[in-house]
Amino acid sequence: MKRFAIAALLLSALATLTSPCLGFCIPPFGWHSKSLVERMELGEAEVVVLATVDATSPAHPYKYPYTADLIVDCVYKDTSGESERLPDYLKDVEGFGGSWDCAETRVEAGTQYIIFLNRRGPYAAEVAEVNSQSGAEQAIPTRLKKVEEKYQCI
Repeated sequence: MKRFAIAALLLSALATLTSPCLGFCIPPFGWHSKSLVERMELGEAEVVVLATVDATSPAHPYKYPYTADLIVDCVYKDTSGESERLPDYLKDVEGFGGSWDCAETRVEAGTQYIIFLNRRGPYAAEVAEVNSQSGAEQAIPTRLKKVEEKYQCI
């Protein structure tokens, strides 16, 4: 019985420590990845935008988490209920870098992404890691095509 309790304790400690920050992750039982459009439809993120990263802070984010300034090119979805339209420039968007689940949203300045966000007031937002997957996908033509088959800029 003692051996079982020790093994259970060690397994529990290992599960607690699993995170991308440590270089490994154990996804929840039964988990499977979802496409970009499937994640947009889940409703776990209030806002989905096409945005270019203007800057990250710190500029070279070696320590996580970090923030990013976004130039919003298109809003595909906004179910936040905010009365104010999402600004064209979002400063200090939080949640980039390591997280405590299996997702790890990283972005680079000068690159365009499709980004999942939750609003924190009329002028602030944070990354939403939907389905324990990255909250930002690089906006390559094939991804844009799939998104724009179902969503247009609002």
